[in-house]
Amino acid sequence: PDCYFVRGSAPFNLWAFYLVFITYTNQISSAVIIAREVSKKAKLYTKGGPHLNKGFCEATTTAAPGNHFIMSSRVMLLFCVLLLTSMIGQLPHAQGTGCSRPSGWCIHKGSVARNVDCDRDGALDWACSDNAGGRWAILSKNKCAADWSGGKPTSICPAAFGCSKPPGWCVHTGSVLKQLDCDGDGVLDLACSDNTGRRWAILSKNNCAEDWIGGKPVSICPNGFGCFRPAGWCVQKGSVARNVDCDGDGALDWACSDSNGGRWAILSKNGCAEDWIGGRPLSICPKGFGK
Repeated sequence: PDCYFVRGSAPFNLWAFYLVFITYTNQISSAVIIAREVSKKAKLYTKGGPHLNKGFCEATTTAAPGNHFIMSSRVMLLFCVLLLTSMIGQLPHAQGTGCSRPSGWCIHKGSVARNVDCDRDGALDWACSDNAGGRWAILSKNKCAADWSGGKPTSICPAAFGCSKPPGWCVHTGSVLKQLDCDGDGVLDLACSDNTGRRWAILSKNNCAEDWIGGKPVSICPNGFGCFRPAGWCVQKGSVARNVDCDGDGALDWACSDSNGGRWAILSKNGCAEDWIGGRPLSICPKGFGK
């Protein structure tokens, strides 16, 4: 049935226009508030029909012929369709949408293309990197504009580019740098350790924040902070060195045994302290010392 709107302090047509406008500008929450105001400001009636308690029409059986204007049910239906369509249009882009890969993009030697969500807007982007350190990105937030110039920072797509090494980081004597996924999020991190037992880590889960202080526990990057074999260690005749996880903490340790029954172990749980004395029991590293 047709709906009659009683004129009030704010005419319904203005409220409706404002409602559609703010909905299309992605202010859905404001649209809901305005919709409630519409129901307060405009009393809707039907031509003697039954009560309608859904939508915008709060119908009564009383009409006021001299004090109303008519909006047909077809117009109301069109309005509702437009409103619903606009709301659907505001849903995240992730659902099956994203950027397309241009022809000939990221096909040069040493390049790797990844289809990931770089900017976390729900839509898949394209990231390209090569073994020369070049980085390119096609992002949905940039309307999927093709990127042929490159030079993108690591931070523009951590999911694909991983963390970058700061100048002067992990270059001191005795330091070892490893690029690997420390935290299991699929993005490459940086781990640095040295022969004095110090440890540093730059992690993607921390937005690749630089770490100049160190003091990181082995557990923050087990695969990166394994122990190192000292020069001249386990090189005597009849000796065998094995790089295994002795203590089950996920970090690689060193075990050494020889034909005379000697056993030595360098364990991550001991801060990778060098062992030149030996005399270790089998139980300290079953994997390294055998049965």
